[in-house]
Amino acid sequence: QVDANTENIAQFKGLLEELSHVVDTINANYVTKEQFAALIKQLKINPSAVAAAVPASASASSPAKMDNAALEKEGKRLFGEKKYLEALGHFEQMVQNKYKVAEGHFMIGEIHFERQAYKAAVASYKESAARNEKALYMPTLLLHSGISMEKTGDVATAKGFYQATVSKYSGSGAAKEAAERLSKLK
Repeated sequence: QVDANTENIAQFKGLLEELSHVVDTINANYVTKEQFAALIKQLKINPSAVAAAVPASASASSPAKMDNAALEKEGKRLFGEKKYLEALGHFEQMVQNKYKVAEGHFMIGEIHFERQAYKAAVASYKESAARNEKALYMPTLLLHSGISMEKTGDVATAKGFYQATVSKYSGSGAAKEAAERLSKLK
């Protein structure tokens, strides 16, 4: 039993070192939180601007006027309907309201991912993971981070994310897809 525990600890340390290396690479090479905020400001994407661009019939009320639970529910509904820009306003407002901030950043990342804005997606995923590394959506966050890295041409970092997904979340659908993607990269 002691030998098995020692081996498990060694494997865990190795995985942690790999994940640390991946995070360090992201920190060194990709969009910082400040750069991301500047990009959003530059693109003039904010909750009130998005709400103003949405016809009144498309949304019951503007995100700024909704309570937090309604923001989340409506944002997820809009995301499910692939109305990404409308959903973005809701999740940005959640973050601004300091309501489920980690999940808000994750959903913002998902919107960027779906819109193929991979560097912005990675920045949002990074912020989400920093705020809640034990969230239920972490397998998807790691997988989509890996796909985003692969799409931006950073195959080495993508492999790290895929390996982390497989190692940490074996048995999940995300781990299965990560393993398939990893086998294609080798």
